[in-house]
Amino acid sequence: MSQQAMGWSLPATKCKPLLPRYSPHLEETRNHSSLVHHAVLKLRTGYERRVWREVVQDDI
Repeated sequence: MSQQAMGWSLPATKCKPLLPRYSPHLEETRNHSSLVHHAVLKLRTGYERRVWREVVQDDI
């Protein structure tokens, strides 16, 4: 029981001072991940278009 209480109290004391320090970093990583996702989407659509063009040309 005491171990559980320690386990619950420890993360709370650890996380609270870190939250304000890490919020801008979290915002940065979220922007970065959305940018990466957008780039991947652009790459994927470009690749699919190229493949589709090749397939259509092969059919013709």
